[in-house]
Amino acid sequence: MKKLITVLLFVPFVGYSQTCIIAIKTKNKIIVGAESRTTFPGINPITHERLVKFEDTVCKIWEGKNINFTISGYPGSKLISFARTLLKNDSITFSQFEERYKKEALKIVLKAIENDNKPPFPTPTYQVGKVLTDIILFGRENDSLKMVRISLVFLDDAKFHWWQVKERDTIGSGETAEIESNNILYDKNTWKNGYIKGIEYLINYVHDLYPKNVGGPINIIEVTKRKTRWIGKKPPCY
Repeated sequence: MKKLITVLLFVPFVGYSQTCIIAIKTKNKIIVGAESRTTFPGINPITHERLVKFEDTVCKIWEGKNINFTISGYPGSKLISFARTLLKNDSITFSQFEERYKKEALKIVLKAIENDNKPPFPTPTYQVGKVLTDIILFGRENDSLKMVRISLVFLDDAKFHWWQVKERDTIGSGETAEIESNNILYDKNTWKNGYIKGIEYLINYVHDLYPKNVGGPINIIEVTKRKTRWIGKKPPCY
């Protein structure tokens, strides 16, 4: 059975956490899993150095009537808040969601960059090709299942561009080098006990590599043409 696997391991600049999100699309269902770790940047009042606090308090999967989303990026909480407002419109289509999100998300990211670069901190150096934020839209449309991933990328012409990943059997994005080089993402043994166990295994594997940045409760959601259900829903997704 063909499947679309998207692995997002996002490492933003300026004190935000990595994220591990895994989304699988088969002919009959979409299954998405994400951990819940995030960071809160701060400033040492004496040394004026940046501080980072880690907490497992962010639900990265949000459910709508027909469209759901999972998001990682900079600045995560503000992007999530805006995307949630779009879900209030039960009749919104994938294309409408994408158009409105891309327009506002770019403003949010640019404003966050402006705020984070105020003195006494220097302007960060942008890495060409760096993904600043990712969103995966998934759900039902016109009696079919659909999943779209959109990334905001900094390119070498000193501009930010939205990049949409075309569906393929397997997609690896971000810092997936360890998973891919060890053949874990593509190994059939990863999925021998089913997609749920496979998702949990991959996220825990990444947690072992980056224990400070990836971790906390793992939430998983499943979408079919008929219904959407959480599999063992846990905080912070209550």
